[in-house]
Amino acid sequence: GTFTNNKGAKFNNGNFSIHSSANLNFSLRSTQFKNTVKVYNYGTFTVGQVIAAGFIQFHNYAGATLRFKITPGTTGNWNFHYPGNTVEYIGRGTAIQYIIQPTVAYDKLVLEGSGLGTVKTLNGQIQINNELKIETCTFDVRKAGVDHTVHLAGDWNNVSGRFLARGGNVGFIGSGTIYTFSGIESFYSMSITGDHSLISNVNVAGQMTVANTLRTNGYTIHMTGNWNCGGNFVADLGQVIFE
Repeated sequence: GTFTNNKGAKFNNGNFSIHSSANLNFSLRSTQFKNTVKVYNYGTFTVGQVIAAGFIQFHNYAGATLRFKITPGTTGNWNFHYPGNTVEYIGRGTAIQYIIQPTVAYDKLVLEGSGLGTVKTLNGQIQINNELKIETCTFDVRKAGVDHTVHLAGDWNNVSGRFLARGGNVGFIGSGTIYTFSGIESFYSMSITGDHSLISNVNVAGQMTVANTLRTNGYTIHMTGNWNCGGNFVADLGQVIFE
């Protein structure tokens, strides 16, 4: 069922399983994981501040959703790679929420805020195996002067947000689509080593590398940087404009 606790929670020694029908909300206070706790999430689990006083192993299994309201602690193994699971960063306001590096990868990653003043910033390089969804927030790849890389094996889905590419690279490594609600998404560098299709226009300021297959579906690529195609470029009535 659904349980909301206004006083937070502590997970001490042992193994804990969250049932697939559970909806646990501890977002109003801190959630503490102590010692060598193992958490197996099959349901919906929402947390505020995460305090890891030890080495946590957290597994977000297929069908499960984990929601972070504040930047989580980085001590431990965050296992978000299981097919069919979702991790959401739902912090509101103007405080930066950092996106942690999981042990392997994310499957579906959702970034959600209360406006473009809500910033989600990469804590390091990440891989996403399914979908990246950006909603009502700003996604920034730069932390402390370092522009981190995103490796995406699925869909890029910017439904209502803003992407700050900085000088970073987005590597499209699997099969999927590239979409933004604004009509054009601006990247610094893009590398296509999988099979991806545009369903929006894109702007590339740095390097575009096509090593496998890129399909325009009639959309436009605006290039102010370098074009390097050693793979399969399918124009589909689209165009590349070198500006």
